[in-house]
Amino acid sequence: DLALAVSWWRKAAEAGHADAMHNLACSYSKGEGVAKDWALAASWWRKAAEAGHTDAMFGLGCSYDDGEGVAEDRALAASWWRKAAEAGHTDAMHNLAWSYRKGEGVAEDLALAVSWWRKAAEAGNTDAMFGLACSYGDGEGVAQDWALAASWWRKAAEAGHTDAMHNLACSYRKGEGVAKDWALAASWLQKAAEAGQSGAMHNLARAYSTGEGVAKDLALAVSWWRKAAEAGHTDAM
Repeated sequence: DLALAVSWWRKAAEAGHADAMHNLACSYSKGEGVAKDWALAASWWRKAAEAGHTDAMFGLGCSYDDGEGVAEDRALAASWWRKAAEAGHTDAMHNLAWSYRKGEGVAEDLALAVSWWRKAAEAGNTDAMFGLACSYGDGEGVAQDWALAASWWRKAAEAGHTDAMHNLACSYRKGEGVAKDWALAASWLQKAAEAGQSGAMHNLARAYSTGEGVAKDLALAVSWWRKAAEAGHTDAM
């Protein structure tokens, strides 16, 4: 009974319980047990954040980033993500890294982006592992190092990150940071494609069309191009 859940969270929140404030904010943001209301979500996240609740700091930062329930303010978004990040919140570390990468709400600083991605990646955040790997691949904020890029893509891929699976497959396909291996490339493409990554579907179709790493199979090639096309991949179309 989500309405009763909200009712009890409200009672606890009004009595100063920060976890209840955060849960009540989430209820308003999702419209679960109450009518969706971004302004009330932001209001309760602010109360919880000011009480030191790191998930609420993260949620309030996202509200400012998206302009949901509050006026869009990238500087305030970055500020709240920084507070949460400094308290150990890995999703906030990842978002703060993106802020530095794009120069949104803070001055662009690729080295600081890498620093925050590294902290979050070492704490197990797969999106941060992917971001750190891309930094090594692009040589942005760190010296370019394809081996380290492939290493971090592998960590993220093994944890289920589909974009990392796709990029690791491309590393094996091109021999960047790892020995060229068409079969391993196709294997990672298959994993990512089956998990819904459209770029992997497209490249897996190419592999089946040429017989690179897999037995040539034009019917499977067409099947995967169709899936990628239906997912919006224009090259596959």
